[in-house]
Amino acid sequence: MQYQMICIAYKGEQVFFYSQAGVEQKAYTGIELSPIDQQELKQQLNRAGKGHRGIDLQKDLEFYQFMKKDAQRQQHYQDLWELRMKTANVIFKCETGISCCYFADQVKFLGD
Repeated sequence: MQYQMICIAYKGEQVFFYSQAGVEQKAYTGIELSPIDQQELKQQLNRAGKGHRGIDLQKDLEFYQFMKKDAQRQQHYQDLWELRMKTANVIFKCETGISCCYFADQVKFLGD
């Protein structure tokens, strides 16, 4: 049985790729990934996958890209929420001088 190693990495939006055929089960060192554009990456995956495996590799890659964008979206909204809570505790004080219960309840609710 022949194995092929494929490495794909992202730095920002830039894609890096490495492929090696005829690999064995062992630790590999000195792997250097090269920059590649999206079109060339699809071609490389199709060549490496031969048939339905190439399509599966592309689906895995698309899912990873979706997860990456979703994580960025979630972080953006988390940052906005934290800013809102910091400003709300300064702007809206109850008559007692402590933070308003309304905002404290929201923090507790989101933390559950």
